[in-house]
Amino acid sequence: MGVLFLAQLRERLISDHDVVRFALRKIHILVSSGTVYSTLSYMERNALIEGRWAGRKRIYVLTNTSRETNPQHEEKGLISQFEETLSHPIIGMIPCYCDVLRAKRDYPFSLRNPAHPFIKKLDEVAEKLVNY
Repeated sequence: MGVLFLAQLRERLISDHDVVRFALRKIHILVSSGTVYSTLSYMERNALIEGRWAGRKRIYVLTNTSRETNPQHEEKGLISQFEETLSHPIIGMIPCYCDVLRAKRDYPFSLRNPAHPFIKKLDEVAEKLVNY
């Protein structure tokens, strides 16, 4: 969930309601407000985001620390946090790419775009699963 927030925050300011709407509209997942609030709270406590009041609405922005984070380092850190929280190994993370979501569904995306970063990441995770 934190990855979803960070991805949205890299583009613009967001509120908790923006995240719920984005998840439903873009990835077709209905996220509970409890999940959203607990994730935002965790991220704020760990200085990844900063919450500010804009009238009656709380808006979140990236902190300088999270803006400067190397994406590969960020991914390793998130995987470690998930493993610790869930007490299970995490094989990998697959980022969301809007162009994959918007692609025509008349032909498999992976066959049309085998060099796309999303497909490479899927291959990486599949390889880890085979060797697990």
